[in-house]
Amino acid sequence: MRTALVILCASLAACSVSREGWGRGRFIVVVESIPLQVRRSTIRVEDTNGELVMNWIGARAPVGEPLLSGFSVTLFDDANGDNVPQSNEVLSYRSNVERSEKILFSDIRAPADSAKGSWKFLVAAQTLGGGSFSSVVAFREDR
Repeated sequence: MRTALVILCASLAACSVSREGWGRGRFIVVVESIPLQVRRSTIRVEDTNGELVMNWIGARAPVGEPLLSGFSVTLFDDANGDNVPQSNEVLSYRSNVERSEKILFSDIRAPADSAKGSWKFLVAAQTLGGGSFSSVVAFREDR
């Protein structure tokens, strides 16, 4: 029985999310894979003006894996609900195509009327080893 418990604990530890390279504080995992990690801060409503704010979002290549070759974040109002940012829906776009172990963007904001629920962000990341990831995520307050 003790051996089974040790194996179970080791298996759970192997599947846990690594904090290495991300510093302290709370973050939300967007993707966790061998060649690529994407994390973000919580999204909150700013008291002074009602804007939705994500303090930071970043992509990272874990130690020993190929470097990042690109990372981008597109904030858009998905008015037509197709999960694809149209040119008239994009509020902001951040991109970095330098080779790097880690890329971070800070201070991504949506207007105070964001409560209607159609704000989303498209995250795309690539590594020099050919790994890639893209996903559309709702841009709303984390509770």
